[in-house]
Amino acid sequence: MPFAVFVCLGAPALVEADGTAPRLEKRWAKLASDEPATAFTAARRLAQTPTATHAVLQRLLLTPLNDASAAKLIADLDDPRFVVRDRANHELLRRLPEPLPWLSRALDDKPSLELRRRLERLIELNATIRDGGEMLQEACGLAIFFHVNAEMARENPPPAR
Repeated sequence: MPFAVFVCLGAPALVEADGTAPRLEKRWAKLASDEPATAFTAARRLAQTPTATHAVLQRLLLTPLNDASAAKLIADLDDPRFVVRDRANHELLRRLPEPLPWLSRALDDKPSLELRRRLERLIELNATIRDGGEMLQEACGLAIFFHVNAEMARENPPPAR
């Protein structure tokens, strides 16, 4: 998924507007949508603002987990507030496979039943995401295709009649 967005960014931009960080983060989240049209639109819009998108994606993608941040996210999975658990779950899911060593260690520490279930589910989802992300891959592929074709058409317009 991130690779496809960076491939899109490799070509010149179609449009460099509407690139505020909150909007770009929403588009990044929509890229993981189960709806191909939503993911396609998000990929296309991310590709249209390469400078701003690059800055946001660099922050979102290139901040590695460390022991403290991983421990905080795992502790948040057991928080009594749904919104905290959900945010931690989404963050760990987004970062898979990076947090796998911490998830495995947390399982070894005899967690509560609820936390154990959440940790096991994340580990299971890692295999599913890595093996079966065809729909998202297809949406990203279509976005790349659209972007490349648009750039080619702009660079090589049809001859005048």
